[in-house]
Amino acid sequence: METILNIKNLYKHYEGIVAVDEVNISILSGTITGIYGNNGAGKTTLFNLLSGFEKPDNGSIFFEGKNITKKSVIYRSRHGMGRLFQIPRIFADVTVLDNLLAAGNNHEAKYLHNYLMKHSTISKNKIKDNEKAKNILQQFHLTDKAGLKAYELSVGEKRLLSLGSLLMNDAKLLLLDEPFAGINEIAAQQIKHILTSLKNIGTTFLMIEHDKEKLFELADRVYEMKQGKLLNTTNTHHANH
Repeated sequence: METILNIKNLYKHYEGIVAVDEVNISILSGTITGIYGNNGAGKTTLFNLLSGFEKPDNGSIFFEGKNITKKSVIYRSRHGMGRLFQIPRIFADVTVLDNLLAAGNNHEAKYLHNYLMKHSTISKNKIKDNEKAKNILQQFHLTDKAGLKAYELSVGEKRLLSLGSLLMNDAKLLLLDEPFAGINEIAAQQIKHILTSLKNIGTTFLMIEHDKEKLFELADRVYEMKQGKLLNTTNTHHANH
């Protein structure tokens, strides 16, 4: 397995309070890594640094061997890093299918020049996006919800839709923020099954979660985060490396 994410000496403080303290971690492709810890442990700040919403005071972030420490959120997204927020970021008044199509990164109509000059390319990519969206709906058991407005979905279904939107961009590494929060056990088992299926085809996950039991059921490796540091590394029985 190759390393997809390599974090070196990552450090962030706010007015003297250290939020992320010299974090070092390597994430292998096709694995699930979990982080748990109390509120204020630094988990959200770590995710903000990795996804580009904040910049570190020190340290480096390498994604697929490239230094992305100073790269933007958009750059990271376009190159295969996605983030699933605890509150799903979806278009509530738009249909489930159109939410996925809007997230597609595979069409040329976003750029005026291509819109004017490449009509055939636009048509081909629209077909590809439609096929990809329908495959995601089928995989996530949302096919019968395709025509519903997103606000009509349950909390768990909205989280799946948000995850599907990231996959429309061919995300290779997904940062999951409390994916099991606020959902029932049936939805939790569905998400667990989908994450395992995606892992088996090479998608990589780094997730923060309060529910330690869920992490140990799912992850290959689990860390505790405390006062900005990653501690107590555990390789679970899922690990194959």
